[in-house]
Amino acid sequence: ATANDASLYLPLDLTLNAAPDARNLQLQAGRDLAIDLPQAMPALTGSGTFSFIAGRNLAYNAYASGATFGTAAAAFSRNLNFSAGNSVTLDNSLYTGNLQVSAGQAVNLTGNHVVSGSDITIAAPTLNVLGGAASNIMNQSGVGQQLVATGTINLAVPGGITVKAGSYNGVSDGAAIVHANTVNIGSAGARAGSLTITGGSATVTGATNHAADAAVTAAGNMNVFLAGNLALAGGSAGIAAGAGSQQSATARGMLTAAGMTLDVGGNVSLTGGTAFAASGGNTADASAVLTVNSALAPVIGGSLSLTGGTATAQPVAGRSANALSGALFTVEGDFTPQIGSNLVVQGGTANADTSAGGTPADADASAVLAAQGIGTFAIGNDFDVLGGSSVARGAGASASAIGGVSAGSVPTALTLKVTTGHDLNMQGGPENGAGAVSSAVILSSGEVQMNIGGQIGGQISGGAGSGLFDNNSGRITGRGYPITIVGNLGLFQQNGSGDAFILSGAPPADLDQLLSAVLTAVDQSKLLRSFGIENDVNLRHRDTEDGQSCR
Repeated sequence: ATANDASLYLPLDLTLNAAPDARNLQLQAGRDLAIDLPQAMPALTGSGTFSFIAGRNLAYNAYASGATFGTAAAAFSRNLNFSAGNSVTLDNSLYTGNLQVSAGQAVNLTGNHVVSGSDITIAAPTLNVLGGAASNIMNQSGVGQQLVATGTINLAVPGGITVKAGSYNGVSDGAAIVHANTVNIGSAGARAGSLTITGGSATVTGATNHAADAAVTAAGNMNVFLAGNLALAGGSAGIAAGAGSQQSATARGMLTAAGMTLDVGGNVSLTGGTAFAASGGNTADASAVLTVNSALAPVIGGSLSLTGGTATAQPVAGRSANALSGALFTVEGDFTPQIGSNLVVQGGTANADTSAGGTPADADASAVLAAQGIGTFAIGNDFDVLGGSSVARGAGASASAIGGVSAGSVPTALTLKVTTGHDLNMQGGPENGAGAVSSAVILSSGEVQMNIGGQIGGQISGGAGSGLFDNNSGRITGRGYPITIVGNLGLFQQNGSGDAFILSGAPPADLDQLLSAVLTAVDQSKLLRSFGIENDVNLRHRDTEDGQSCR
């Protein structure tokens, strides 16, 4: 202990098994450095910086119960710097001022701990934020692994960033959370490599809810600059038959911010996971979610794909069940994406069954891309909107596997404009049961304009309610207001499939109920849309010999 500065260098391994006191402290090991605090760090007077440096690997371990830098109630009064030639592993909780972590190989945050600071900067080739199983249960958070800043998190990671949730271990739910007021992932001049956010596994068997979400969130702005891919995926969420009547389980993969800059050199993908509910009343949710609470103009060098997962609702007698495994991209403002390759929105697989005696059963594996403002899409290659597969058995069973795109919330002059380098393909998916919906849908609250650049043009295939419709669900040609499509256009009836249609003048409801709003628009217009397909001017019939079409 000293009131002034202290430094120590050891050319070999070094283990700190004490609670040092200094204004500024530097401990450096030529090889490995282990920080094994035997007790909670005491409150120190003044301010300063503690720096820990390792020539090879640095590990901050959960050595004793309650032995951490600071607490949730009182942050440690020194800034902390961790640096290593190889890897830095933070396997204990800490609460400090500014935090800087740098490594020559990887930075690992693990053990279901809270790493909290004012501003946090991490610089390393790779970063792993991992919730789930831990070597011991000391100092764990009941939520999971968390990286949290009251100010800004800066991630200078030219390789891969992985945020992956685990599962409940008896103490912690195993979530993986990155949150700050401002989150910077790479920069325009020094991009991060890739970002992968994957939900974990949450299963409810009794009266305790579980959440194994993986999330990167910003209360303010988030700036994402990636050289490679951005991938969001749901995990596995289940509510067993023996669970309570009002339980929930979540295993979502989420990226959310109030405002966002999104510049991705590779692909952006949202993929729903697996959700199963036999009870619960609330929801088993394994969705992939990207939400921006303002306008967004993303630049995507590759493809943007949304794919629903697998949702199964089979309530036992006397219970209801709700399973959700969607892929949901919502923008609460104008949406102006520049997509270098394909835009694909495809529903997943939804099964709802009330034969076991419970009701209702709601299963939703829809993929929905929605903008509350004007949508202006520039797509380099194909634009595919595809329904998934839905099965609904029994009274009170509802299964949705919609592939949906919607733009606008009020009927203005123009709310959706799409330009593609190649073709538009809309295809309804297989439906089985009165409560099954596998539609492929494009909704706009106002006028729709599409310039389809491919030789095939636009192909719309689905049930009798397929085609182009105005705000009264009346059939229109698509060659003038309110829907204008430049390029070839063909409509194909496919019995047993969900409807595929473009509808102008039917705004969705508020985005807080996104899936139900799209589903409502599908249901409310279905009866009117089902009439007159045989007289639709765009109707074509496929030639079974060469695959071409004729009038």
